[in-house]
Formats: sequence, structure tokens, C-alpha cells
Amino acid sequence: MGIRHMISINFNGNCREAMDFYASVLNAKTGGIKTFGETPPDPSFPYPESYRDKVAISDITIGDTFIHVGDVLPSEKFIAGGNITMQLFIEGVDETKRIFDGLSEGGEVTMELIKTFYCTLCGSVTDKYGLNWHLMAV
Repeated sequence: MGIRHMISINFNGNCREAMDFYASVLNAKTGGIKTFGETPPDPSFPYPESYRDKVAISDITIGDTFIHVGDVLPSEKFIAGGNITMQLFIEGVDETKRIFDGLSEGGEVTMELIKTFYCTLCGSVTDKYGLNWHLMAV
């Protein structure tokens, strides 16, 4: 079974500011920023015009640790301290579904498994222990 992982941190509209802060304080390296305005439109995840320049996807590398970052949409609930997600890149759709179903038992599905512009199949769940997971089939 092939699974890679990544940590993901969401910000409440101030991701770019936080990236600059971490780059200066932690000597972190920041990756390519993709704004909401640069991503394909998705009617399931609409955003206001004021979010066109907010960070949809980017990354920070602190030492050897790669962290995925981005701003949450205004329609999503932002909870400080609950804005960290474990991302799993899983080989195969069937294995992704199996793990998703397992993590969902006793938890809450926050995004059903769907095909997106960035992966074959992905979905999000908060497990029964309160940990946020985002799974992607590769």
C-alpha cells in the first residue's frame, strides 16, 4: 500500500501574510502561490470577487517539512486551532475509498469523495477523534 502524507494549514483570508511571516521568522521557503482567481471555477465551491487574490493553494517548507497552505472560503467555518489537516496521497481509487470509509466511521464527512481539477478522487473527513483528513487518490 502506497501512502504519502502532508500537513495542511488553512488560514482565514490572511495566508499570504502568514507565509511572509513564517518565511522571515523561520527562514522558510514558500512555493508557488495559486490564487482562487487562477483556479478553474467550481460551482460547488463559489467564492466572492474579493477572494480572487486570496491563496487557494501554496506551500511552505520549514527545514525538511513540507506544509500545504491556503485560505478557507468565506462559506467554510474557520476555527483557530482546528485549521490543521493531515493530507494523504493514496495509490488507487479503491484504497482511497476504503481509507475514507474507515476514517468516516463515527466521524463527520466534510467533503464527499469527488473528482477535482487537482486529483482523480478526493474527499475530507473529521474523524471520531477530531482530526481533519483530506484524502487524494493518485
